Amino acid sequence: MAVDVSKRLGIYMRKRRKRAGWESLQELAEEMERIRKQKEEMERIRKLKDESQPDKGWSEVSVSKSTLEKYENGSRWPTPKVSALWFEAVGVNFWYRDQIRKLMNPELWQLDWGELPATPSEDNLKVLHSMGIAAAYLSDPMWKLLAANKQFLDMFPGLEVGMNVAEWMLSSNWARLNIYNWRLRTHVLVSAIANIGQDIVPDEEIEDFKNRCGGYPEFNTFWTTDPPEDQIMDTSMILRLPDGTLQRYISGTTHGYHPPVLYSGYSLTLDPDFVFD
Repeated sequence: MAVDVSKRLGIYMRKRRKRAGWESLQELAEEMERIRKQKEEMERIRKLKDESQPDKGWSEVSVSKSTLEKYENGSRWPTPKVSALWFEAVGVNFWYRDQIRKLMNPELWQLDWGELPATPSEDNLKVLHSMGIAAAYLSDPMWKLLAANKQFLDMFPGLEVGMNVAEWMLSSNWARLNIYNWRLRTHVLVSAIANIGQDIVPDEEIEDFKNRCGGYPEFNTFWTTDPPEDQIMDTSMILRLPDGTLQRYISGTTHGYHPPVLYSGYSLTLDPDFVFD
């Protein structure tokens, strides 16, 4: 099983490398070494300023064309530090890395848990419908709405279970008019599919999504760029009420469940202290 996982990770690393424009493994290795030296220097400067700063060991990391070849052919597994350098070199935003790691390695979970559920169980649904706030379950990483409670569906007219939430955000006139920060929230959803889904989700599913959404004027920008780094962690969902006032909800996404599953929980909590400036 572990060999199969390594080979699949290697295929992913090769596809994502080429998608990022690195045809040469040697050039990618040189870029990773540049990033490693940069981290090592930053670590040295921090330690000079504060001797209590821990040594993260970047000086001990080795990167070469031959080791990258072993990762891509599945004969070796990259260490966490090498993975971090690789993600930076191929341009994968930190926001998406944990999800990519999880989705790339479901077999490692399955060794302990068996086949991971891709849809909510009856108990999951009971918990969902008992919650006093708007909540839903979304597929990873394509954002298909697997289940939602009444509060959630009432909040977003026209959104129904089974729909792709990112596609609905692009196509819904209601969403465009009534979600005040519609552009950021939609950009986050589409960019996540581009960053996490490509080379993990079957190519035909990705192409189908792009074909359905490609006609919307904002789609190409959302697909090819990441949201601004100072906004990507913003949890605000700001809705415009019928009287024109704005209401802020704090969005929360839960990726970790026990036992593990292949979908996410999503919730919206009203912010009673919100005042729009």
